[in-house]
Amino acid sequence: MTRPYTLHLRITHACNATCSYCSSWKKTNEPSMTPQSLDLALSFVEELWEKLGLAPTFLNIEYVGGEILLIDPEELTQMVLQTRARFARRGIQVRDGAQSNLIGSTRRVEHLYELFSGRVGTSIDRFSAQRTLGHSADGAKRYRVFQLHVEKGLDERRDVMPPAVLSLDAKTLPFLMEELALSAKEGREMTLRPIFQGGSEISSVTPLEMGEGLAAAFRWWVEARMPMHVEPFASLLRRRCDEVSIEDNGFCAWQADCAEKSLSIEPNGDLFICQELADMDQLKLGNALTRTFDDGLYAKIKLRKERLEAGCFSCPYFKSCQGGCLQQSLEGGAGLYGKTQWCLAWKRLFKEMDEVIASTGSARLFSRLATVSRKPS
Repeated sequence: MTRPYTLHLRITHACNATCSYCSSWKKTNEPSMTPQSLDLALSFVEELWEKLGLAPTFLNIEYVGGEILLIDPEELTQMVLQTRARFARRGIQVRDGAQSNLIGSTRRVEHLYELFSGRVGTSIDRFSAQRTLGHSADGAKRYRVFQLHVEKGLDERRDVMPPAVLSLDAKTLPFLMEELALSAKEGREMTLRPIFQGGSEISSVTPLEMGEGLAAAFRWWVEARMPMHVEPFASLLRRRCDEVSIEDNGFCAWQADCAEKSLSIEPNGDLFICQELADMDQLKLGNALTRTFDDGLYAKIKLRKERLEAGCFSCPYFKSCQGGCLQQSLEGGAGLYGKTQWCLAWKRLFKEMDEVIASTGSARLFSRLATVSRKPS
C-alpha cells in the first residue's frame, strides 16, 4: 500500500514581486536555506518519522518561496539532488516540483524546468491589479506582460503552459469564468483556492458568494467536457462518484489527518504541518535546525480527525470533505477541531456535483475524468 507524504520546503522568503494579497507575508532579513541547512533539517525530519511511527513510501516535495528563482541555480541544484539521493537511499519514491512566479531571466527559468523535468507551477491573475512588480501605478501591467513573455517562450521552446493557482477573492471571483475559458484555450491546468489571511490585506467574499461562483464554474467545466484538469473539481468529483476513498492522496485541503501526511519547513528551520499554517504563523511544531519538536501540540493536531465538531460527522458530505482545511478552520475562528469557514461554499459545490452525477451518471463522469490529462507538477 502506498503511504504518501508531502514536504513543503520554503527555500526563501525573498521575492521580486509585490503582490498585495501574498500569503507569504513575513518580511524578514533571515537568510535563505543552504544545501547544508536543508540537509540538517531533513535529517531531523527522518528522526521525526521514526519517532512518530511514520513510514512514507511516496514523497511529494514542493520547493517554494518567496521566489525560488532568486536562489543561486547551483545551490538549488545541490539541494534538490542531495534531497533526492537522501530519500532514494531509504527506498522512498520522490516526486518533486517547484512553485514560481516565473519573473526571472530565461536562463534561470530554463534551469528550473530542466531541474524539475517541467514540474513547475505558477499563479495567475489576469484581471485584477493585485499581482505587481514594484509599487508604481503600472506594476500590475508590468507583472502580466513579463509573465506572458516568459510563458510564450516556454510554449515555443517546450510546448508547455505552466499549471497555475488562482486565488479567489472579491476582485478575482467575478472573473473566474474568464480565467477558466482562457486556461482551457491555453491547455493550462488550474487550482482554485479561496484567499486566506496570511497577514496581508485581502478582499474576501462570503461563503455563499464563493459557493455560487464555484458551482457555476464547475457546471461550465463539466458542460465544456472537462477541457483541462481543475482542482478541487477533479479530486472532489471522484470522491462524490465513490471511485476514490478518503485514504487516497487527493487534494490537500480535504483530509482530516494532515498531521500524519505533511510537513512544511521554513528557511530558518521552523516546522509547521503545512505551508498555509506557516504563512499564518499558527501551530508552530518546533525547529528542525535546533532539533526541537512540540509532541503535545502534534498530538492535539493529530486528534482533529476524531474530534471534529459533531455536525461534521453527520453531514452527508463528510466523506468527501473531512471537515475541510485546518488552516481555514483557524482563520474562521473555529479552532483546532472546527470545520472550515467555507463550509457553506463547499456544500453548494457538492450539491452541484450531485446534481450533475444524477443527470449524467457517475460511470460516465469518471470515464471523462480519466481522459483529463494532468501533467506532473
